[in-house]
Formats: sequence, C-alpha cells, structure tokens
Amino acid sequence: MPSVRNVSKPGVPPDSVVVQWGAFYTRLAAAEGLALPARRIDLRGELTHSSVRARGATLEDCAAQLELSIAPLALAGRGGRRLAALVGLVTAIAGDAAEI
Repeated sequence: MPSVRNVSKPGVPPDSVVVQWGAFYTRLAAAEGLALPARRIDLRGELTHSSVRARGATLEDCAAQLELSIAPLALAGRGGRRLAALVGLVTAIAGDAAEI
C-alpha cells in the first residue's frame, strides 16, 4: 500500500485553510513528512470551547446533537461517514455565520 506521502506529493497550497476534527491528523501528517499550511481550524476544540460539543464526543455525536442533515458522500465506510459529517458541520457553521 502506498504511503500518504506518495499519494499527496503536490501537497496542500500554503494559503489553504485545513479544517480538521482534533489534532490527530496534524500529528499523522507530521509523522509522514507532509507539510500543512499554518492556518488550521480544529473544529473539535472550537466547539468544545463554545460548549456546543461535550468533551470526548465524536464528530458524529456532535452532528446528531445539532440535528444536522448529513448528505451521504460517495465514499464507503467510516471515513466516508466522518467526512460527510464534517462537511455537514462546516456547511451549518458557514450558514449560521452568513446570518450574523
């Protein structure tokens, strides 16, 4: 199986913003030698500080607590479900921000 490093050779453009759920993926990228842009948003941490998400709750738990409508993606398995929940959460946050 190819490593993530080989699949992601082009990398992430330095002016991008990476949205993630927790710090695990930052550590994983560093261990694989992948450079991530400086601008990263940890939604898990942000939502914990805002008391929307209980500490230790999963991405899926948070989406259910907020009663988000999650559109399935064409990706099988847990990764597809988690990515769909993340997309739903970011979409909901972006929609709320537009109303402020």
